[in-house]
This record gives sequence, C-alpha cells and structure tokens, in this order.
Amino acid sequence: MEAMKIDPKTMEEYMTGFEWGAPPHGGGGIGLERILMLLLQLGDIRHATLFARDPRSLPYQAPVKQLRHPEASTLHPPWSGKDRAAAHIDLQPLEKLIANYGDASNTSWLEPRFEIYREPHTGAAVGFVPHQGFAITIGDPLCHETQYPKVMAAYLRYIKKEHRLKPLWLLCGHPAQEILGVKMDWRTFSVAAEQRLDPGNNPAIHDSELQRKCRHAEKEGVKLHDIALGTPVPQDIKDKVDQRVQDWLHGRKGKQVHLTDVHPWQDMGHRQYHYSTTKEGQISGLVILAQLSPDHGWQIKFSLDFPGAPSGAIEYLVLHALKACAASGASTVTFGGGAMNTFKVGHNMRGTRVKVLSKAYHAIANELHLTNKSEFREKLGAQEDPIYICYPPHGLGPSGARAILSFFEDDDDVSKV
Repeated sequence: MEAMKIDPKTMEEYMTGFEWGAPPHGGGGIGLERILMLLLQLGDIRHATLFARDPRSLPYQAPVKQLRHPEASTLHPPWSGKDRAAAHIDLQPLEKLIANYGDASNTSWLEPRFEIYREPHTGAAVGFVPHQGFAITIGDPLCHETQYPKVMAAYLRYIKKEHRLKPLWLLCGHPAQEILGVKMDWRTFSVAAEQRLDPGNNPAIHDSELQRKCRHAEKEGVKLHDIALGTPVPQDIKDKVDQRVQDWLHGRKGKQVHLTDVHPWQDMGHRQYHYSTTKEGQISGLVILAQLSPDHGWQIKFSLDFPGAPSGAIEYLVLHALKACAASGASTVTFGGGAMNTFKVGHNMRGTRVKVLSKAYHAIANELHLTNKSEFREKLGAQEDPIYICYPPHGLGPSGARAILSFFEDDDDVSKV
C-alpha cells in the first residue's frame, strides 16, 4: 500500500480485516459468527470470529488520531526542508495549533494580555504573561509531545535572555511537569485539575435532582437552540447575547478568580454555540464549546446563567450541549481547570514547605469557595486530571505567590469571568 502511495491510516476497515482474520461485512450468509454477534450484542462481527488476531505477529496498536489541521503540524511544518523566511511562509496560525494540540488552558492564549513565544524551527508555541517581574506561563506547549523537552528549554532560554523575567509555569499537564521536575529539577505540585467527562456516558441522566430541575425548566417554556461548528452566528443573536453578557457581568459581586475574559465571538471557526430562551423569547443561558486537540475533545469554554433565567435552565442547557457533543462523536469533554480538595505533591518538595503551602491553599480555597463549581461538575460525572504549578529552585517565594494570586484574582465587578 505504501509503495502505491496509499496511506494505511485512511484504510482502517481494510487493515482491521487483516488483523482480525475476517472481512468487515461478514459475507452474505448467517454463519456462526453472525449469530454470536447478534446474540451477544457485540456490535462488530469481528468480535465473534474464531480466528482472533495473533498478538505476536499483529500487536495491538492504539488508533492514531489525525490532526484537525494537518497543514499546521509542528512535526512536519509547512516549510519542511526550506528556509522559512526566504520562502516567505508564515508560522502556523495559533487557532489551528490549539485545535491540533491544545487543552483547555491553551484557549486563554487568545486573550490580548498573552504574549506568544514561537519556536523558530517547528513553529511550536508557548503562551505567557509578563506580570510583576515573572513570566507566568499557562498550559502545555502547543506541539507534539515528543517535542516538549526542546521547545520548553528554548522558551526558558528566551524568557531569561530576552525578557529577563523569572519563569513560573502554571496549569501544565503531567508530561510537561515531568520534564520540569525530573530534567530541570523544578518544584511541582497540584491544587487544580482538568475536569473531564465522557459525554456519551453521563451519570447526570440518573440524578433525580438534576432531572427535576430540567423538567421544571421545560415546564417554564425554556427552549434550546444550537449553532453548529462552522455555522455563522446571525448578527441579531450576537447583539442579544452581548447585551445579556453585560447584564451578567454587572450582576456579579465580590472577588473573582479567573483566567479568561468573556469573548463569545473569539475563534468562531472552532466554536459551537448553544443558548436557551424563555417563553418571552429572551436569552436565558449560553454554553460555548471550544474545539481542542483530538485527544482532549472539547471544552465547555463558557456556561453562563443570565439574570432572570428560570430555575434549572442552565442545567438543562449544559446537559443538552453534552448530548450534542456525544452525537458528534466526541469521547471526552472538559470543563477546564477547577480546584481540587487536596494539595498534591509532585517533584522535589518535602517537609515544612509542603505543610506551609498545603495550609495556605486550604485557607485560600475556603475563603474564595474555589471548590463550589467542582462539586456541580462531579454530578455530571467529571473525573479529575491533575494540572500542575511548577517553579524553579528558589523561584517562588512570597513575591511569586503574590504574583500568582493577583494574576488570577479580579475585584472589578464588570470585566472578568
């Protein structure tokens, strides 16, 4: 197949026929395999074959997920084999890198306050915010995981040499914190987690309290509306949503902890919109889904319950959005980062430092009620996937802790979420 310039990955059914020793269709008769498949509800006739795959000659290979934008790969950048500047080829667009390699934290890089470092050879990206003498770096690098060590090392050299800032790395995944903790001797710990769920296996459909709220919203005349991926949003809907977002922002009180501003119409090519209306036609809720890498699926980027919405309307809308995700074939959805109840130690931390940080975290979490959202998400079946805070030896201290807190905090009632 490769000699004929055919990519075996595009002929999955054909290749699995060889692996299972049975054709995908099972022939025209009613053989033993077909009877077994129907009786046991196996879903695929090849699961009933008497001639199973030989695990030695044909070892199991996990399915390879194709990039959403192959032309924006960092393993094979558009300028492979050429001088990019001489060939006048642009770097891969950040939006496409997020859809290829990104997790929830990476979507915040589209905010105006973020600066983006681009690794010149691969086009890989790292997002950071200069803040109080620190380079606050958020999320994993946007590149293939095998490229993390070189990209992260190049970025840290750039920060120190070009900006003269102290690096702090927040909300990165396990592979990135392993590189920082093991290879670079950084301190790492976790107090937050990506809250992921399988939209096709949602325990909320059996939760009596959530279902009661949904029935109440339905009785109140709440209607649900979808704007699918790639469908333009009508201008009148944009205007109505913008007005309701302003109502929502003005209605909040007290100290806020945030990473992202409310920008409903950012990167619309990778967004899916779901909104609800009351029986009077007023928009009562908005859920925006952001497309992430094939491994990470989708993020519920915003879930806004507008003032005056009937009780249960936002739960009704969120469950509907998750069903729409499952129908599109998504196997994982994340709510983004949320606070954990516990302080988890990573690398190079022990003794008094752990006790002090753990005590400080619990005090902050209780004051700001950080785990309230996490409890609702757990009802929807969300599982915690820890994300880490990493800092170099002697690189945190009181000034670093203050920089992190002020980076996420917002006392202004009208600007952030």
